[in-house]
Amino acid sequence: NLFTEEEFSELASFIESTHSCDSTEAPSDASEGATEKAESSTPPKKSRGRKVINLDLPREERIIDLEDKTCKTCSSEMTAIGEAISEKVDFIPAKIIVIRTKRIKYTCTCCQTLVAAPMPAEIIDKGIPTDNLLAEIVAKKFIYHLPLYRQQQLFKTMGVDFSLSTLSDWVAAVGNALAPLAERLKTLLLEQEVIHADETRLNILDNRRGSSIIHGYIWAYASSIHSNVPIIYYDCTDSREGKHAQNILKTFKGKLVVDDYSGYKALFDKYESIIEAGCFTHVRRKFAEIVKVAPHPLAQYFINESAKLYQIENKLKHVTPEQRKYVRKKFAKPILKKLRKWLIKTLSKTLPNTLFARALNHAINRWKSLEIYLNDGNVPIDNNHIERNIRPIALGRKNWLFAGSFAASQLMTNIMSLLATARANGIDPEQWLRETLVVLPTWKYNELDKLLPIKSIQKTEC
Repeated sequence: NLFTEEEFSELASFIESTHSCDSTEAPSDASEGATEKAESSTPPKKSRGRKVINLDLPREERIIDLEDKTCKTCSSEMTAIGEAISEKVDFIPAKIIVIRTKRIKYTCTCCQTLVAAPMPAEIIDKGIPTDNLLAEIVAKKFIYHLPLYRQQQLFKTMGVDFSLSTLSDWVAAVGNALAPLAERLKTLLLEQEVIHADETRLNILDNRRGSSIIHGYIWAYASSIHSNVPIIYYDCTDSREGKHAQNILKTFKGKLVVDDYSGYKALFDKYESIIEAGCFTHVRRKFAEIVKVAPHPLAQYFINESAKLYQIENKLKHVTPEQRKYVRKKFAKPILKKLRKWLIKTLSKTLPNTLFARALNHAINRWKSLEIYLNDGNVPIDNNHIERNIRPIALGRKNWLFAGSFAASQLMTNIMSLLATARANGIDPEQWLRETLVVLPTWKYNELDKLLPIKSIQKTEC
């Protein structure tokens, strides 16, 4: 704890009183002087021993009984007095089956008309995979990061031999079917007041250049971590040029949380409706890199002061935006003001062109964007939220290495956007995918929102 005992006590009691307010307005002045000592609560001890097996899992009961219930000592009939119960987890291996559908044909003897019930609509009409099989392949690839060539090997052990091109075509068909949902997801994202943005590299197989590998990029966008409408949206491009971010965000009006990448600079210069919000983690990271090499008291001072800001944020996870803004202005603003003066003063005494001088300059140049979060309770202190949603891409990239083509990468982002959004909303992405692929072929276009994996929208419509 980097606060003094009195400071931390005041912060804890103040936030507690703020959180207990029924209204969304800031607390009255009377609560500002609350300095009662916060109760010290020790975290609960972790229970040791074997974890309880999930009670929701189906159970199969097996009874083991004595064949001979006669006492070995006196030959009397023994009486049951209880049970010794133990549980083990079993696994039933997956299997491939063929569904053979028969449609009864009818004819009219008078007019010679031939009629049969139509086949139910599916993602791939007249194809051999069911929607359930498509969901299995897509889930393994994008949720569990299992490449298609490994899935091909698994299917061979089950008795079916699907070619890699066939599996790729099926994944593409799912991405194409989900395109309207992904597009609707993007529209809802652009209606948000705050958006996170970041990008990461993705190798793409370019058939136009003799199957050579080009460096493409996946751009990740997300609604604020404080938003009640969690949305994750991915876009794939063939370069890292800022024009790609402009193409997505040109209609956005609000605050964009980004790092210091120059590709976003033109966006802020071109569109006055988009305000830059900085990432404190990126600024702090430059000082942390200095401390890793060798002890540096001045760099450590910046890290310690930054930690105070994060201590405040950790206590504001479950308050309203207005309450978050009010507490930030009371406790975080003085720290930032003091820290900025320290940065300018320290820079004047530091040798130029050193790592420490560059870290100081970077912090000073970013300071205006770093202070944006003080005036808006919906803006987070950093861009960590979107970085967490880029990690699954990096993990998948290590397994499936590259996208088969630029068109395939764009279809791939449709799938990834919806599965990531489901996960952000606490919805099982695999279950959502299975249920959606079954109903999607016959779903009405004007009711797409009901299929989106966003809990707040589903509740509103219900």
